Parts: sequence; structure tokens; C-alpha cells
Amino acid sequence: MPRAILRLVVVLAVILGAAGIAEIWIRSDLHRFGLDVPDAADNPLAAISEPDPVIGTRYEPNASTVVKSPRREFEVLYQINEIGLRDHPLGTHLRKEARILVLGGASIEGYGVDVEDNFMKHVQQAIDKTTELKPSVHFIRAARAGQGAVEAYLLGGQLMETQKPHAILFFYDSGMPAIDRAVLARTAKDGNGLATKIAPATEGAGSRGIVDTLAGSSMLAKLAAMRMHAARARAALKPGDPAADPYAGLRANALAAVHGPSLQHVKALAAKAKAAGIPFVLVHLPLPVQVSAQEWEAGRADLGFEAKVYGTEDAAAVAAFCKDAGLECLALHEHFQEVAKRDRTLLFYPYTLALNPEGHRTLTAWGTTALYETFKKDGVLEAAMQQ
Repeated sequence: MPRAILRLVVVLAVILGAAGIAEIWIRSDLHRFGLDVPDAADNPLAAISEPDPVIGTRYEPNASTVVKSPRREFEVLYQINEIGLRDHPLGTHLRKEARILVLGGASIEGYGVDVEDNFMKHVQQAIDKTTELKPSVHFIRAARAGQGAVEAYLLGGQLMETQKPHAILFFYDSGMPAIDRAVLARTAKDGNGLATKIAPATEGAGSRGIVDTLAGSSMLAKLAAMRMHAARARAALKPGDPAADPYAGLRANALAAVHGPSLQHVKALAAKAKAAGIPFVLVHLPLPVQVSAQEWEAGRADLGFEAKVYGTEDAAAVAAFCKDAGLECLALHEHFQEVAKRDRTLLFYPYTLALNPEGHRTLTAWGTTALYETFKKDGVLEAAMQQ
């Protein structure tokens, strides 16, 4: 055998041997390398999702799956009811009830917490105690992880027809504009620029490289793929750029323009509700970096956030929109800041961008009074008793 070929064989043998040793080492301690849970790039809800002709993707009715955090923050069971919502079965309700349609994203759906720990259950129980079930309150939990204002507009329109709510609560946050920007790129629109149909998101052909392909059978390749994807995401991030920042809704220069398409759909849904005589309330949730310098500690670095409390310019932009549109709006930025400072507690998960159980307890304490007073003021409870 020629000497050059022999050297090549030896080099390949050394490389393969080293790779084999690394593979054995990694498999011996998956927890250490973060490989005993799903990759952060994976969608743990894909197993219970299916295409939808209007909203693009929805949960499969009556499906269930276990969702684990990539950083071991939680492990929760997802159970979907008969109409594709992460909620209890609708069933038959004999009492007079005030049906409240709730729209929003991951935190409001309760991503990362058990369905029994979601603030909506406890607010519902508290209001029922106050009203002595005259009427009872039933929150229709139509919030969903990854849902922006565009999808909420279409889903809310559907559920207004089928569920006949007495009020609509729309929980908005400044991560929605980036979600909506991506969704609108695959959305059919009417003459006013409002969504009529969302095409399901698809992964482009040929987008998987050799490392991704090998990751299905090799833990070494999976670890390399995870770190490669994280590096690419950090390189592509341009803070404040609406086209390259998932949180441009917080730190862009022209906030009103960035929020414009999302709030256009909020306004359109509110107009539908008004035409049907349904009170509509927008609740603006803060992002964790606006609550305290300690919130979302593990997630900040990947997205270029410093260890500080960020301002509430987005809240001012949304408040100005609400005033101009004549909408009833509530902002929770200051309330969350006060609770975090007073109780010295974290309200969001360190890595996953969603409220933790303490955050849901904070919403429960707020909603027990604030939402009851809102429903009472807007005539929601009285209307339910007269149905």
C-alpha cells in the first residue's frame, strides 16, 4: 500500500476512533449535554398539530402529548379538547354562564404549567364565588403558544360564531409583531390587508444538511447540530430590525410601524365584536426583560438582551393605538414590576419565554379583582343572566 494512502487510512481511523469515543462519552451522560430532552429548535407540539384551511395549523381535537422544556424547567401534559383548544372538554353547561373568549400566546395558554395551574381556572373560581354562580363564568381558552394577532383574529372570528361569547379578552405582547410578520408572508389578504387564510408553515426542501441528517442517529451529531443552529441564530440576529429580530416589537426605533399590522388585526376583531354587541378588552402583557433584570436570565444572551430592566415604550405605543381606536385596554407592565420587586420572585421561566406558576398566581391575584370589575362595568355578567 502506498505510503500516502496508508497515512490517510491512519488519519481516518484516528478520526473515526475519536468520534466513537466521543459518541460513547456523550451517550453516557445525556443530561450533562442537554440531550435527554427535546432540542430547543424542535416543536414539541408538532405531534398534536394538524393543518387547518383557515388558521394554517391547529391542535388536533382530543389529542394529547407530554411537553418537556429543553432546559428541564418543566414537564407537562397537554390535553386538547373536542374543538382543538388546550382546555377542559366544553361539555354541557346547564347554569347561566358568562362565556369569555380568551386569546393570546404561550403564557396565556399556560405553556409550561399544568392546565389546573393556569390563572384562568383560578380567576374563574374566584369570580364564581363572588357571583354565587349567578352567573357562573366560563373562560374559553383559545390562546396558543406561537399565536400572534393575525391567527388570533381568524380564530377569534370563528369562535365568535360557534361559541357566542359574552366578552373577548385579547392578551397582547410585543413578541407578536415578529410572529405576525412571518405569518403574513404566507397569508391571503382582503382589500384592507386583513388576513383571510394562512398557509401552513413548511420547511424548505434541502434545508437539512448532513449534520442534521446524522443527528437522527448520532448524539455527537445532534450536539453539533444544536450548537450550530444556536450560532447561526445569534449571527442572524439584528436587534431592533423588524426583519431580523423576534423582539423588534420592544426595541425597534419605529414601534408604531412595527406593531401596525398586528394591531390592525386586533382593531378588526374588536370591530367585529362591537358589531355583535360583545365587549372587547385588550390586556398588554410585558416581556420578562421589562419586569426585572433577573427575569429570563438564560434566554437573554441568545437574543442580545443585557441584564437590565428594559423600558415600556411599547406599552406607550399600544396605549396610543387603543386611545385612537377607542378600545378598552389594560397594561400590566408596572404591576408585574411591582410584584417582582416586592416579592423578590421570578414570574417567567429562565429560558422558555412563558409565565411560570408564580407568574400565573400573579395573574390570578390581578384578574380576580380587575377582570371581575371589568366584566361588571361592561355589563357582561348582567347580559349572561338575561340569556
